[in-house]
Amino acid sequence: MSGPVVVRAQGFQEAFQQAIQGGGLQSVILCKLDGSLISYTATSEREAQIPAAIAANVWTSALSQKESIGAEDPEYMLVDAESGRLFVQPAADLLLCLVAQQNVGFGMLRLKAGALLACIASPLRDLAIK
Repeated sequence: MSGPVVVRAQGFQEAFQQAIQGGGLQSVILCKLDGSLISYTATSEREAQIPAAIAANVWTSALSQKESIGAEDPEYMLVDAESGRLFVQPAADLLLCLVAQQNVGFGMLRLKAGALLACIASPLRDLAIK
């Protein structure tokens, strides 16, 4: 049984690298709803796996709860922790996760996520086709 396939597609990596330049972002992660990594910009795979697992767990929990109360799908989620901040937003059938320092505002994370989604729209479509 092989491990998860991590796609380091040029379209994702260029956009992710650009996003973490300055501004307090520590990593950018694209993962499946089960938390498995698709692409990431982080210092190590382990550094990307932990926030991806947290994001997937929080996202799927929110989706299951919203069904029981008849709410709509969330547009994004924000997680504030002692170690930093995690912003999670759906990207096609995947999750885009931004990991940031504690001092980065959630509004800034939302703006960065929107810009990133615009930049990776084409590689996302290509990934969905494959």
